[in-house]
Amino acid sequence: MKILVLTSRFPFPLEKGDKLRIYHQMRELACAGHEIVLVALADEPVLDRYVEEIKKFCSQIYVFRLTKLVLFSNIFKNILKGGKLPFQIAYFFNSAIKNQIKQIIESEQPDHIYCHLVRMSEYVKDVDLPKTLDFMDAFGAGSHSRAAIASLFLQPFWYFEARLMLRYEKEIAACFSNLTIISEQDRERLPISAAAVTVIGNGVDIDFFSLMPFKIKKYDVCFVGNLGYYSNVEAVRYLIKHILPLLKIAKPDIKILVAGARPTTEIQDLSDTHVTVLGWLDDIREAYAASRILVAPLMHGIGQQNKILEAMAMHVPVVATSRVNNAIGAVPGNDILVADTEGVFVEQILRLLQSIDLQNLIATNGRAFVEKKYAWEEATKGLEELIVKAQSEL
Repeated sequence: MKILVLTSRFPFPLEKGDKLRIYHQMRELACAGHEIVLVALADEPVLDRYVEEIKKFCSQIYVFRLTKLVLFSNIFKNILKGGKLPFQIAYFFNSAIKNQIKQIIESEQPDHIYCHLVRMSEYVKDVDLPKTLDFMDAFGAGSHSRAAIASLFLQPFWYFEARLMLRYEKEIAACFSNLTIISEQDRERLPISAAAVTVIGNGVDIDFFSLMPFKIKKYDVCFVGNLGYYSNVEAVRYLIKHILPLLKIAKPDIKILVAGARPTTEIQDLSDTHVTVLGWLDDIREAYAASRILVAPLMHGIGQQNKILEAMAMHVPVVATSRVNNAIGAVPGNDILVADTEGVFVEQILRLLQSIDLQNLIATNGRAFVEKKYAWEEATKGLEELIVKAQSEL
């Protein structure tokens, strides 16, 4: 079957969760014998080596560059039309690109269209072919959560955006044969019937993310993630401003690593004798391997936290909020330790640092949990079944 995949970002390098998800889904669908045609937007330069990586499992690749001028034009046109589209949709939608995508569809004659993220749905909502929309996350609910923690100046914008996005998610669902999302938790936050949406979780490359022996543990605690994403910025702030001062009382020499792409100026300024801030790493495994514990004090945000799964796969014990674990489904106290307040985070972190046996137990069980539930091949089977079923029902 020929599957045309639409993405709002070129799916390489894998420094963001949405890129990671679609990269592995395309790879697994190709391994299952399907022909993959990629149509990607790109608001950053796409290097030749990125294209070569994706060519490994795509028969054709079409890239549309979104320059700042194009992006500004997209927003301005939406405002002129009364601002009917949510900002997150209008930002990526361009009518000229839509016409070119229509020509690509007519030329390629795909059997199925896989639309990755709701922000791409405007391009194909009226195409008369079997289509799957991967919401991935509940963006409407996420906008509402962001409004709750935004400054007074930005709160009105995010509440308005949330209302537009919730309405858009509800309306656009009717245009697609299949609807998917990353977790049960996010499915419940969509403004449509849960029965209409299939949960397709993420996976982990369990061969790539495995135990790296003989690595010196330079850091007691690490946080890993996209450091330009608002919920991660908030989590790092909480870790350094609230949890770290309490940890220093019990362990004055504690060392924390914060690693990930696009660190904001605020995060970079947190570096001191206790905190090391690193930007993008060519091999993120080095961050996990150098740390005794990974913490994820995420109180807001949406989706499934890929870095937690990667750390567990690498035998690194994890302490995370119940919000994070709800999307993953690990067993608290067995596969993962859960904390929702600064006091409990400190207690769980110190328990691990003071007990090698507990570290080994949580690390071993975490790895076993990921192996059983989150291999990419298994994670993508449900998606393939939906696509094949939609084709068979024609």
